[in-house]
Amino acid sequence: IQEEEKGLAVSTVNKRIAVLRSMLNKAVHLGLLEDSPLDKKPSLMKKENNEVIRWLEQKEYHELLSNCEPTLHSIVTIGANSGLRREELLSLKWDQIKEGVIYLPETKSNELQSIPINKVVAKTLDRLMRSNPEGSEFVFCKKNGERYKDIKTSFTNALKKSKIVNFRFHDLRHTFASWLVLRGVSLAIVQKLLRHKDYKTTLRYAHLADKTKEEAVNAINELSNDAPPPKKPENPINRIARMRKLRKGVAKTT
Repeated sequence: IQEEEKGLAVSTVNKRIAVLRSMLNKAVHLGLLEDSPLDKKPSLMKKENNEVIRWLEQKEYHELLSNCEPTLHSIVTIGANSGLRREELLSLKWDQIKEGVIYLPETKSNELQSIPINKVVAKTLDRLMRSNPEGSEFVFCKKNGERYKDIKTSFTNALKKSKIVNFRFHDLRHTFASWLVLRGVSLAIVQKLLRHKDYKTTLRYAHLADKTKEEAVNAINELSNDAPPPKKPENPINRIARMRKLRKGVAKTT
């Protein structure tokens, strides 16, 4: 099993190994095999490093867009500005978009999820609406109105032309989150926008938040610009004289 050499993520390789193991175990259960060949070998599963994230700098992002054909350009733009997953984008329908919000299908827990639309996404959707084949329910569709099932080839070609390496489509989601954190958005808000159930998943972006700490404390500099300087310390001799005068005043009143 040399799937990693094909550029697949470790998590993808592990999932395929798990499926293969399940199939072989089923074959043993049905009597088609005496035993599973995978049981005789050490685990082929590899440790997944979920802490390492890949995201695009602004220059890389612009370079990628310049090498995308029109439909892919729109998909990448909305993906980087919404955090939507690939299938969520490709299956996106016009009736999911209402009053500046993208509504996603209900989850297994019957939770209705939504993503607010920024100006970049709104402008892109407006352009797509005007060029979309009449009657198509899909935001991203072919001339015959059918949705796109896969964009792997065009996306890979755009990455090659842009000389961007070690980047997957899912990393546009990381790009979205990273941009937010670098602009001072709290991890709690990022968690909601990415729809992470576990806050620990969002913490992978915490190191980026450290870069904004200096900017955060400097943001209040102007509030102290016109503040009065500290008073000069009182001369010790004057202080003693003042205290004696106060004592005499107190003695007279008593």
